[in-house]
Amino acid sequence: ARGLERRNIPVVSPLTTKEAGSISNFLQTVPTDEMLTDAMLSYISENSAGKNVVIIADNYEKRRKLSAALPSAKVVSPGESGSISQGAMAAALDNTRPNW
Repeated sequence: ARGLERRNIPVVSPLTTKEAGSISNFLQTVPTDEMLTDAMLSYISENSAGKNVVIIADNYEKRRKLSAALPSAKVVSPGESGSISQGAMAAALDNTRPNW
């Protein structure tokens, strides 16, 4: 893309999700993971009124980011084996509101 930039020839990347920087002729068709996360958080924040939001994340940093963005959400953490106990999940769910 850099080699073709000075001739203004577009380069389309249909597969990569890594940030390519500021190359004017580079078109990235798949959003980065960060862009997807931000879009998901924005959607949930705008549309979760009246809903029971449950966060299930095995990665501490992602769980922290989600909890900070959605402070009223309940958090269920997988155990050492990566599984979630039925009791923990049942405790997080709500019978009177939609569970997200």
